[in-house]
Parts: sequence; C-alpha cells; structure tokens
Amino acid sequence: MKTSQPKTPDSMGRYLLPLMEVAAMIAMSRETLYRKIRQGLFPEPIKQGNRSFFEPSDVQAYLSKLKRKN
Repeated sequence: MKTSQPKTPDSMGRYLLPLMEVAAMIAMSRETLYRKIRQGLFPEPIKQGNRSFFEPSDVQAYLSKLKRKN
C-alpha cells in the first residue's frame, strides 16, 4: 500500500500525514494506533497543537516492516 502524498507542509517545510489518514491507510482505529505508539511499535507522531501528524517515510517503513514479517 502506498502512502498518499501530503498536501500541506508544516512550519519546517515537511509534508506530514494526519493521524486519521494514517489510521485508515494501515486499517486500524485511532485508539489502536495510539496503543501501538505507546508500546513502541509505531513511530511517535509530530504534534502540532492538539493534532498528530506522521512523516510519510515513517509510515512507509512501518508498512515495509509488516510485509517482511508476513
């Protein structure tokens, strides 16, 4: 599964994916995604205010890791 291209850069010029988009891409709920983050199984989000975003490369690395396990 490919990550979609983020549309808006953050203040540092990075293009980030919002949490709900990432959760949909990896087919898990927001709560499960946060649990995996707490367990150290998913990369930490980048917080902007009260919103969470992810680097597309981190999401792709996670998906690649899952593929290697299967």
